Amino acid sequence: MEGVLNWRGNPVDPRKHGGVFVVALKKRKIHVSPENLEDPQISKDATDDVTSLEDSQIIKDATDDMTSLEDPQIIKDTTDDMTSLEELPRTKDLRFLDKASMYTGDTEAWSYCDISQVEEAKIFVKMLPIFVSSIFCYLPFSFFFTLTAPAASTMNTKLWGVKIAPASLYAVAIVIQFVILVMYNRYIIPIMKRYTSNRYYSTTSPLVRAGVGFVFAMLGTGVAALVERKRRTAEDPKDLSFLWSLPQFICVGLMEILSFVGLMEFFSNQLPVRLKPLSSSMVFCIVGTAIWLDGALVAIIGRVTRHGDKDNGWFDGMGFESTRLDLFYAFLTALEFLCFLIFVFCARRYLLRQRHQ
Repeated sequence: MEGVLNWRGNPVDPRKHGGVFVVALKKRKIHVSPENLEDPQISKDATDDVTSLEDSQIIKDATDDMTSLEDPQIIKDTTDDMTSLEELPRTKDLRFLDKASMYTGDTEAWSYCDISQVEEAKIFVKMLPIFVSSIFCYLPFSFFFTLTAPAASTMNTKLWGVKIAPASLYAVAIVIQFVILVMYNRYIIPIMKRYTSNRYYSTTSPLVRAGVGFVFAMLGTGVAALVERKRRTAEDPKDLSFLWSLPQFICVGLMEILSFVGLMEFFSNQLPVRLKPLSSSMVFCIVGTAIWLDGALVAIIGRVTRHGDKDNGWFDGMGFESTRLDLFYAFLTALEFLCFLIFVFCARRYLLRQRHQ
């Protein structure tokens, strides 16, 4: 909060991003025609606004900031970022949003948006199916930590004569993520950039990695269902080692590092320059929304599986011995498979649309 008063940047234009939908809704009754999509005077004004960024004082301040960086490569990257105000060409899909760029004589805020703002909104809308399907693919994520570890506490937690807390299995997922992330940045990325095109690396490859991560999530829930079935049918759960739950945490570690990094790279590569700050927040929003939906899912399943006033639902009982986590994980596996198919459909449709354009 202390840095708000010292923030240096351009004021936010209310017509950008979210304003496109408001303006298009206000002009919903207007027919789209090539003649009124853009006014020449407005194009000239927009060009003047862009060139006004070349004020000498602004350039001087930016130059002073860059000269403080000693690495020439950092200076080059910073300069490229400053000059990357992109002019997006008009596309033929989502023509309803084109109404926001129709000139009707009024250029006030919430009355007109330029072509680049409209195309940025279109890109965001095209990503929404992938965004929503990823939320449901992330549903099993929190259950590995809230259900698997407590259930493992009913098993034999001794390892080489030393009693181990089941919560320590979390460290396995963290170690898996650390190792894969180091290998990914040091070896996999250079190899992919060398043998694939830039278009494939920036568009297709992140979605493939996210999809592989969701496959590991499905494998994790399937393994969890089998382990819970074995734990329930055992005469004494203490005869089973808690290491039976280890494959689940290996799967969740692979799922998190592949899907999280894949989605992060996808949104970062595909969003326009002015929307790139949203890339990380969109991924965290996916994870947070999925965790919130997990609570609703448990409440719904607990109510549906309960017959009458008897405490015989999947989550009823005094301990994990009386719960039906095996059935719940089997249900999650089927649900994850369905969500994965939806994600693949949305990803393929997005890629086909990009190639067509």
